[in-house]
Amino acid sequence: GNDFGGEAIETLLAEMENKLSLMKDETSEYKKRLSAQKHKLFLDSLTQVYNRAALDERLELEFKRWQRYDHPLCLAIVDIDHFKSINDNYGHMAGDKALKVIARALQKSLRDTDFIARFGGEEFVLLLPNVDSKDLQAPLEKLRETIKTIPFKFKDNRVSISVSIGATAFKEGDQPLDAFERADQSLYDA
Repeated sequence: GNDFGGEAIETLLAEMENKLSLMKDETSEYKKRLSAQKHKLFLDSLTQVYNRAALDERLELEFKRWQRYDHPLCLAIVDIDHFKSINDNYGHMAGDKALKVIARALQKSLRDTDFIARFGGEEFVLLLPNVDSKDLQAPLEKLRETIKTIPFKFKDNRVSISVSIGATAFKEGDQPLDAFERADQSLYDA
């Protein structure tokens, strides 16, 4: 007769269960690693704030939220003044140090819900959800003052570094690029 009894099937099932749970563990381990990698890919290695790839993704998200819920959303571009002359006069290490310190100052001044990314050389982009445009000036002014008072020393010279900020609120009919261009224009005027 057939001696492929219940026990053999039980064993087979148990083995399959084991294999499955191992695969599950591997998958979740892999996912963890992937998200760590992905996180790395989204960070600017010098300043440890987000990079442009992260900005693109977050901007799309905040933009959709803004469209859906009509919460105010502001975008600001922060530009380090005369950055080239810092690099020229004191070397790239000095420029790097300035970027790091300013990135940290930005992070400290912002709320948890704000988003900050390094956008190219000496520019940072801030996304400020739930800030009305009329309430935008004060925190940005404070930010500028804060950065101005940071004591920088390069080659025994005290150097004061200032930033210019251009900001705008998203308005009816905007695409992300429209807000960007407005902020850029107001930065240029600043």
